[in-house]
Amino acid sequence: EQQADTAQVFMGHGTEHYVNPSYTQLEYLFHDMGRKDIIIGTVEGYPTMETILEQLGRSAYTHVELLPMLLVAGDHVQNDMAGETPDSWYNIFTRAGYTVTAHRKGLGEYPSVQALYTQKVRKLMEQED
Repeated sequence: EQQADTAQVFMGHGTEHYVNPSYTQLEYLFHDMGRKDIIIGTVEGYPTMETILEQLGRSAYTHVELLPMLLVAGDHVQNDMAGETPDSWYNIFTRAGYTVTAHRKGLGEYPSVQALYTQKVRKLMEQED
């Protein structure tokens, strides 16, 4: 649910591979749909956490909800996003003055995402016949 003071910050993995611009394209799509509160960053690619901080600095958001854009809430979620170390996104955004909530549920835990995977695997299995 969209709230005027809250940015929904998604953490993706990121890569040096040529598909990395998909993250910024997805964010643009959300903004085009009226969801300018959705900001997407990556751990190992672009946009970076520093890029997100710059975006937030140009906004009126006071609260940040951190959400994994990863299938499994593994090391990147538990440590890089929501960990206790000073360089976790949670702590960096908190030090920057935001109230932060970290969600530790990977995309693969949602039944709708599971259904998409099941559908894709079934299609692939049918092609094998």
